[in-house]
Amino acid sequence: MVQRPGRSGRSSCWLGAGLILLVGLLLATPAAGSNPNCQLDLPFCDLSLDFRDRAWDLAQRLTLDELAQQLNTYSFTPQAYAPGVPRLGLRNYSYHAEGLHGIRDANVVNYPATLYPQVTAMAATANASLIHEMSTIMGTELRAVNNRAQELGEIFGRGGALSIYGPTMNIIRDGRWGRSQESVSEDPWLNGLYAVNFVLGLEQRNSSKYLQAATSCKHLFAYSFEGYNNTLTRHSFNAVIDELDIHDTYLPAFRACVELGHVQQIMCSYNSVNGIPACARGDVQNDRVRKAWGFEGLIVSDCDAVADIYNTHNYTRTPEDAVTVALQGGCDLDCGDFYSQHLASAVQQNLTTLAALQQSMTRVLEMRFLLGEFDPDTSVPYRQLGREAIDTPFARDSSLRASRESVVLLENRIKLLPVTLSADIKVALIGPYVNLTTIMMGGKLDYTPSFITTYFQGFQAIGITHLTSSPGCNITAPLPGALDKAVQIATQADLVVLTLGLSSDIEHEGGDRETLGLPTPQQDLYDAISAAIPSSKLVVVLVNGGPVSVDRIKYGIARTPTIIEAFYGGQSAGTALAETIFGQNNPSGTLPYTVFFSNITAHVPFTDMHLRPDAATGFPGRTHRFFDAPVMWPFGHGLSYSTFSLAWQDETVPSITTGDFTQPTLMHQLLSVNVTNHGPLPGRRALHLYVTVPVTNVSVPLRNLVGLQKHWLAVDQSMTV
Repeated sequence: MVQRPGRSGRSSCWLGAGLILLVGLLLATPAAGSNPNCQLDLPFCDLSLDFRDRAWDLAQRLTLDELAQQLNTYSFTPQAYAPGVPRLGLRNYSYHAEGLHGIRDANVVNYPATLYPQVTAMAATANASLIHEMSTIMGTELRAVNNRAQELGEIFGRGGALSIYGPTMNIIRDGRWGRSQESVSEDPWLNGLYAVNFVLGLEQRNSSKYLQAATSCKHLFAYSFEGYNNTLTRHSFNAVIDELDIHDTYLPAFRACVELGHVQQIMCSYNSVNGIPACARGDVQNDRVRKAWGFEGLIVSDCDAVADIYNTHNYTRTPEDAVTVALQGGCDLDCGDFYSQHLASAVQQNLTTLAALQQSMTRVLEMRFLLGEFDPDTSVPYRQLGREAIDTPFARDSSLRASRESVVLLENRIKLLPVTLSADIKVALIGPYVNLTTIMMGGKLDYTPSFITTYFQGFQAIGITHLTSSPGCNITAPLPGALDKAVQIATQADLVVLTLGLSSDIEHEGGDRETLGLPTPQQDLYDAISAAIPSSKLVVVLVNGGPVSVDRIKYGIARTPTIIEAFYGGQSAGTALAETIFGQNNPSGTLPYTVFFSNITAHVPFTDMHLRPDAATGFPGRTHRFFDAPVMWPFGHGLSYSTFSLAWQDETVPSITTGDFTQPTLMHQLLSVNVTNHGPLPGRRALHLYVTVPVTNVSVPLRNLVGLQKHWLAVDQSMTV
């Protein structure tokens, strides 16, 4: 048995240039555990044996029919959990929990759960230690919910399970992708950095021989398409990609997740790649992920992706052929129930073997042993976590800090910001987001925080006494009378904060956007407000997950000079925005994607998976690594209220001659930069390190992000990093 890496020491945060210990984690007081202990006098109950050996022993004791039933999550079926095997003490089990910036479905045990900003907003913080801190808190809260579910003796499907299906690591290839808001960025290196810290924090593999929870890096691979013209969907889409793009764009984040994060699960995607369904790609799942990268965990399909092999990709002649190519291609666990229907028959037809099922079952069961299911409560430290471990003061503060650091100052051309807070200032909050709460959850609306501070409440809390508001319109439709009222209160205010953006109805799983722009009613609202008041008292705030092109706002007649990207800001969104506008928070967020002009969609077909430009066809390329033309705002853009200067310590631009530019471990040499904050406010500065390869071959990226750090500096403070 090969020992899994990193089983000693404390869980660490990977920053790309070293490891730092996360401090300040809160310990909860014990709660009574009721997880059934292993009582049978059999090897899989022997605590002295390795988890893999115990899992193997248990897998051998399952019959063919039992194996076929166990290798399914039954997600989105009436049952919603794998059935138990009473004769072996194997209980009903739910494999499926959800949560990307907080845990979902905690309300099944009547618990809240801390809600952080949406994933792209967390990426915008440019703060790896904050990602690690968020996922550590998520893992703690997930355990507390699971412990309560065990106390109640209930199986709640996704609520109370210990296997999080996240992080989402696919690059934001095209801003129209409906799941852009739940992915990280357009950059494979940044996605890898984010995923590694998310996995290390949530699983806590180095803190104990047991996992706090299990994560699943998803979706392997080349997945960034939901549906197109109502004819082609993710369930039938074939991504045609060359090997170069596969190597340096579509797979690197997954490799980092395995080699640096030691993730427990990987989820394969719905789509086909070059004609083969992703969940049947043995050349990737077996040859690369397991053999080349050393992955020892389990691979789970996206929900019903195994059934798609037969039903929508039409890749196999029979359902038995479909489950065979998936199982032998490396997919151990079916998120669905297709394995339960056809695996036993596939073995009986000699398409696959009992040994193949036992091998996958061993991987699945090992995760359950790692989570402590079969061991005494006193042996598993996370069984002590109770209600007091959820929604703690530390977690609330952590979420607020994330909201503050995620705010991106896009434009401040006339230095309107920060606004001086005075007792008599009259502020008008306008737009459909002013009093919304669930919008701050992002793409999924089943998070259960104990509170969400609206924008209106946030401005009230910092002491704005002369505060008026009007939605002006709904997010996607006019609202009778609201536009006229919005214009009226705007003309009477000293400062107008206009909130515009998207919603989960526009960008979401299962559906892509048709354009990159704002909905028409919101554009009409902007036109009316900008025509009625001078730009010197207008702040436009964008509320969204994926990129939004605002050509008319930035370049139109009004040319609004003050624009903020606020994202779906989590439970403290209102507080963070108010503090930012009035200078109590110095913005430090940076864009995790390029914001293109809206007409880019006429030049890049949505279904074209290529990244590199092609002069022969006029294809301009995608992402900051390959697109070489003017954009609205570039990847990594983000202003501050302070002026920072940067200089290489040795006064020369260093060169890097070795390393894999796709991996967070590339830095084999120390590079030192002097950073100075010239004021007028203390603040944080994100430092992005890029490598440019000095050749003209278009197959080489224009730039490679290879390092990212963030530091706080007082006024006139300098540091070397």
